[in-house]
Amino acid sequence: MSDDPKKKHEDARTVSSQPWEIDYAVNVLRVKFPQRTADEVRRAVQEAKKEVEPSEDRQKVMDRAASKLG
Repeated sequence: MSDDPKKKHEDARTVSSQPWEIDYAVNVLRVKFPQRTADEVRRAVQEAKKEVEPSEDRQKVMDRAASKLG
């Protein structure tokens, strides 16, 4: 899925493979799981994305990653 960082409204519910989208997800989850390293959180987000695709729904990805982290 191509992603345009200027399309905030259209992309608000997805997590693409773009670095800024992954970084956002990692930063949000690091607040919820401060005991986890950035690498652990990034890995959980990447794994969750693979499980949720092709929809890449942001909430599903975040929920799945959170369940992996604890």
